[in-house]
Amino acid sequence: MTMSEPAAAGSTALALRLLEVLEPSGGGSGRHFLDLCRGMHARGHHVEAIYSPVRA
Repeated sequence: MTMSEPAAAGSTALALRLLEVLEPSGGGSGRHFLDLCRGMHARGHHVEAIYSPVRA
């Protein structure tokens, strides 16, 4: 995780570089994963996602 420029205009918080990793297990975890990534991106953070569409 690396801090860089401010996350949003007028904010004093720093933008984060985030790596989100998911191995789906059912029960809505995939949906929660997408919502979390989109929410962090909307707040000005850089988000990278690694996921598997099936369990190994």
